Amino acid sequence: MVVHTYSSLWKIRKRLYNIEKVKIPIPGGVEYAQLGYYLVGCAIAVLISSIFQISYSNFIYQFGLFPAFFVYAMQYIKLDGKSPHRFGAALIRYACSNHRFNRYKPVMQAEKYRYDGEILKVGEMDD
Repeated sequence: MVVHTYSSLWKIRKRLYNIEKVKIPIPGGVEYAQLGYYLVGCAIAVLISSIFQISYSNFIYQFGLFPAFFVYAMQYIKLDGKSPHRFGAALIRYACSNHRFNRYKPVMQAEKYRYDGEILKVGEMDD
């Protein structure tokens, strides 16, 4: 196999099949990105429950359903063709920019022109 560029190799998703000698019960393993999204989802669930004083009556909601939905949303839902975190970063970048670009470079606005002369209508001129 001849590899001309490495760009396709970076797209190979790395998977976790076991931790030490304990095999993960999910067939096909878990991607590292999914594991990271799950941990972030758990942290968000704990943060929301502590800020708003929400007492989850069920452990499954806090560490099962919400993080699972978060993993699904981050992996499969696309906003404007981008993942949700990239879409949010693009929104923040756009909000902080000056909104005027020419070939991806900011355009400097010229100073406002001010006319101090007298404006006369036709027929009002003194002869």
